[in-house]
Amino acid sequence: MVDVIKDEASYNPPPSESVWLKFPEGTTTIRLLSHSIHFRNHYIRGENKTYDCTGMIETCEWCQKGNKKRERWAYLILLRDEKAPEIKVAEIGFSIFGTILELSKDEDYGDPRGYDLKIVRKGTDKDTEYNVIPGKAKEFTDKEDKLVSANGVDTTDKATGKLMSYYEKEEKSEGVSPEEAKSIMEEEDEG
Repeated sequence: MVDVIKDEASYNPPPSESVWLKFPEGTTTIRLLSHSIHFRNHYIRGENKTYDCTGMIETCEWCQKGNKKRERWAYLILLRDEKAPEIKVAEIGFSIFGTILELSKDEDYGDPRGYDLKIVRKGTDKDTEYNVIPGKAKEFTDKEDKLVSANGVDTTDKATGKLMSYYEKEEKSEGVSPEEAKSIMEEEDEG
């Protein structure tokens, strides 16, 4: 499972539907276990199917056909269900990612892998809205800790033993700049 969220160049969505987290209507509590993987795809509504996007119109047949690309991010997450916690892959759009990014920069919250997030979904299909509410920095239960360890997830920085802060590194790398984030958000509002 950990190999799914390794790096952007090798990201391949898991083939099994059971691995995906589809946020149901209402509140879902999660804990991020990985940094984000940024990718693009095209959702073809008539086929109810997604296709990878290269990000360049010259090499993407779906862009050439005029289909709008979607900016997406994938995370390995712990579904914090008291009865049956699970490790899943969550693919999200900018409405959720943008809030996570803002929380990561807020001195009161910081790295979002250090606390729970409540994802609140209202509506269906194109009338869906998501809100992200930062939760508490609760310790994993024994059951969750065993599940995380059994799946090979390492949530610490090997050098320091502390929780890694991908978001601090992202600002210095080729991550999403505030200008790019605003542009993505405006594109999604238009679509």
